[in-house]
Amino acid sequence: ADVFISGDKHLGAVEQTFIGDKKRVIVQLGTFKTEDGYGRSQGFVQRVRPFYPTLLFFQGQHAIEVVENIHQAKEIIEMMKRYYKQLAISLLGFAK
Repeated sequence: ADVFISGDKHLGAVEQTFIGDKKRVIVQLGTFKTEDGYGRSQGFVQRVRPFYPTLLFFQGQHAIEVVENIHQAKEIIEMMKRYYKQLAISLLGFAK
């Protein structure tokens, strides 16, 4: 698999790494759990932080990019929509 998504940890994180010559994306989802008696007894401090990684899949390129900040992801998607719209307009020869 190119993307691995797992849970059961309290802090979300993403790692993009190569296994052999293939890029792999590992996503560790966080939790909204605010009280954890076991974690507290083990000395883990609960710092709940919503984690919404956005995975961008690029068709035909076998490429995956991950954006950890949801606001940045929104900006990237909006830029891509504008870029591809302009590209389509110029390829088809339409004027605005």
